[in-house]
Amino acid sequence: MTSLYKAQQNVNAERVNRTLMRRVRAALLGAGAEEGLWAEALASVAHVFNRSSKSELEKTSLEALTGRRPNVSGFFVLGSRVWALKPKQQQRKVEPKTEVGRFVGYMTGGKSYLIF
Repeated sequence: MTSLYKAQQNVNAERVNRTLMRRVRAALLGAGAEEGLWAEALASVAHVFNRSSKSELEKTSLEALTGRRPNVSGFFVLGSRVWALKPKQQQRKVEPKTEVGRFVGYMTGGKSYLIF
Protein backbone atom coordinates (compact mmCIF):
# COMPACT_ATOMS: atom_id res chain seq x y z
CA MET A 1 0.00 0.00 0.00
CA THR A 2 1.29 3.49 -0.84
CA SER A 3 0.53 6.88 0.65
CA LEU A 4 -1.54 9.43 -1.23
CA TYR A 5 0.48 11.90 -3.30
CA LYS A 6 3.67 9.87 -2.79
CA ALA A 7 4.23 8.34 -6.23
CA GLN A 8 7.90 7.72 -5.41
CA GLN A 9 6.77 4.89 -3.12
CA ASN A 10 5.43 2.99 -6.12
CA VAL A 11 8.61 1.91 -7.92
CA ASN A 12 6.87 0.29 -10.90
CA ALA A 13 4.74 3.34 -11.65
CA GLU A 14 7.77 5.61 -11.38
CA ARG A 15 9.73 3.40 -13.78
CA VAL A 16 6.91 3.49 -16.36
CA ASN A 17 6.59 7.29 -15.97
CA ARG A 18 10.34 7.71 -16.48
CA THR A 19 10.31 5.40 -19.52
CA LEU A 20 7.37 7.24 -21.10
CA MET A 21 8.89 10.67 -20.56
CA ARG A 22 12.25 9.57 -22.01
CA ARG A 23 10.42 8.30 -25.08
CA VAL A 24 8.44 11.56 -25.33
CA ARG A 25 11.64 13.61 -25.25
CA ALA A 26 13.23 11.38 -27.88
CA ALA A 27 10.12 11.51 -30.09
CA LEU A 28 9.88 15.31 -29.92
CA LEU A 29 13.59 15.71 -30.59
CA GLY A 30 13.51 13.21 -33.47
CA ALA A 31 10.47 14.92 -35.00
CA GLY A 32 11.92 18.40 -34.56
CA ALA A 33 8.62 19.29 -32.88
CA GLU A 34 8.08 22.04 -30.37
CA GLU A 35 7.57 21.34 -26.67
CA GLY A 36 3.94 22.47 -26.92
CA LEU A 37 3.09 19.11 -28.49
CA TRP A 38 4.28 17.13 -25.44
CA ALA A 39 0.74 16.03 -24.47
CA GLU A 40 0.07 14.63 -27.94
CA ALA A 41 3.50 13.01 -27.94
CA LEU A 42 2.83 11.42 -24.54
CA ALA A 43 -0.52 10.03 -25.71
CA SER A 44 1.14 8.66 -28.86
CA VAL A 45 4.01 7.09 -26.91
CA ALA A 46 1.58 5.54 -24.39
CA HIS A 47 -0.53 4.19 -27.28
CA VAL A 48 2.49 2.37 -28.72
CA PHE A 49 3.81 1.38 -25.27
CA ASN A 50 0.55 -0.37 -24.35
CA ARG A 51 0.62 -2.29 -27.62
CA SER A 52 4.26 -3.39 -27.26
CA SER A 53 5.15 -6.73 -25.68
CA LYS A 54 6.58 -6.83 -22.20
CA SER A 55 9.18 -9.55 -21.59
CA GLU A 56 7.85 -10.44 -18.13
CA LEU A 57 4.30 -10.91 -19.45
CA GLU A 58 5.21 -12.44 -22.84
CA LYS A 59 2.28 -10.41 -24.19
CA THR A 60 1.27 -6.77 -24.49
CA SER A 61 -0.44 -4.82 -21.70
CA LEU A 62 -3.52 -4.43 -23.88
CA GLU A 63 -3.57 -8.16 -24.60
CA ALA A 64 -3.31 -8.95 -20.88
CA LEU A 65 -6.24 -6.63 -20.21
CA THR A 66 -8.57 -7.58 -23.09
CA GLY A 67 -7.36 -11.04 -24.12
CA ARG A 68 -6.99 -9.91 -27.78
CA ARG A 69 -3.80 -9.22 -29.71
CA PRO A 70 -3.59 -5.56 -30.74
CA ASN A 71 -3.30 -4.50 -34.37
CA VAL A 72 -0.03 -2.63 -34.81
CA SER A 73 -0.19 -2.13 -38.57
CA GLY A 74 -1.21 1.55 -38.31
CA PHE A 75 1.77 2.87 -36.35
CA PHE A 76 3.49 6.04 -37.56
CA VAL A 77 6.60 7.89 -36.44
CA LEU A 78 5.79 11.10 -34.58
CA GLY A 79 6.36 14.09 -36.87
CA SER A 80 6.40 12.04 -40.07
CA ARG A 81 4.97 13.59 -43.23
CA VAL A 82 1.47 12.33 -44.03
CA TRP A 83 -1.22 13.05 -46.60
CA ALA A 84 -4.74 13.53 -45.26
CA LEU A 85 -7.80 13.12 -47.45
CA LYS A 86 -9.96 16.25 -47.51
CA PRO A 87 -13.68 15.85 -46.74
CA LYS A 88 -15.89 15.62 -49.88
CA GLN A 89 -17.36 19.07 -49.14
CA GLN A 90 -13.88 20.67 -49.40
CA GLN A 91 -12.78 18.84 -52.54
CA ARG A 92 -12.83 20.83 -55.78
CA LYS A 93 -12.72 19.45 -59.28
CA VAL A 94 -9.11 20.26 -60.21
CA GLU A 95 -7.51 20.77 -56.78
CA PRO A 96 -5.66 18.02 -54.92
CA LYS A 97 -7.90 15.80 -52.79
CA THR A 98 -5.28 15.57 -50.03
CA GLU A 99 -3.38 17.93 -47.77
CA VAL A 100 0.15 17.45 -46.49
CA GLY A 101 0.58 17.45 -42.71
CA ARG A 102 2.62 16.04 -39.84
CA PHE A 103 1.55 13.06 -37.76
CA VAL A 104 1.16 14.00 -34.08
CA GLY A 105 -0.81 11.13 -32.54
CA TYR A 106 -3.73 8.75 -32.43
CA MET A 107 -7.39 9.57 -31.69
CA THR A 108 -8.64 7.88 -28.56
CA GLY A 109 -11.55 5.52 -29.06
CA GLY A 110 -11.23 5.35 -32.82
CA LYS A 111 -9.05 4.54 -35.78
CA SER A 112 -8.27 8.12 -36.76
CA TYR A 113 -5.01 10.03 -36.54
CA LEU A 114 -4.13 13.52 -35.28
CA ILE A 115 -2.47 15.54 -38.03
CA PHE A 116 -0.98 19.01 -37.65
